[in-house]
Amino acid sequence: MKVNVNNCLIILIASSVSGLLYNYFNPAGINLISQKKEIKWASDSLLSSAIKVKDTLRSNPTAKPNITKPDIIAETINKKHSKVQDNSHSDTEEGFKEPIAINLEQAHKLYEIGFIFIDAREESEYKIGHIKNSINLPDYYFDKFKNIMAKIPKSQAIVCYCGGSDCDLSRSLSNKLFSIGYRNNYIFIGGWEQWKSAGYSVE
Repeated sequence: MKVNVNNCLIILIASSVSGLLYNYFNPAGINLISQKKEIKWASDSLLSSAIKVKDTLRSNPTAKPNITKPDIIAETINKKHSKVQDNSHSDTEEGFKEPIAINLEQAHKLYEIGFIFIDAREESEYKIGHIKNSINLPDYYFDKFKNIMAKIPKSQAIVCYCGGSDCDLSRSLSNKLFSIGYRNNYIFIGGWEQWKSAGYSVE
């Protein structure tokens, strides 16, 4: 049986066009162009709330930050945060509605308070250098290593980071942690490279 190539092409083009038109006019149609989700940035007022908590957690003003009471910090920030956001983006006391991005200055302030930093890079990169006292939880192997978080309360405020602003591992990891209940969740966009260049604590 001889196949008519022209007829096959016409049928293929016609079915493709009709499928695209149906998808375009269908309210539940699939978005054919991938769109990167806009990330919400932390306001200075939110970070100011976190900094104010620091003094209430120290018995000695010259001592290192008390990192044994992270839940108090998280709870206080949640309450303050709900007041500084507008009604359309208000957050509950259980945490944020989505992970929130922070810049270098904000990340360093949260580090000084005693927030837990989580490195989303490969273990080999982490071993070369990382933010001091950060935990390595490679995004690519999340399911294998997520038990690392077992001892960290869901109410704990955390900061995820990776190589730098061009690296999406921290966003991906932050979203995964958010989905399993870590709602006090920040993403340090500048990541390791920006932190190291600033001369902040590394190991």
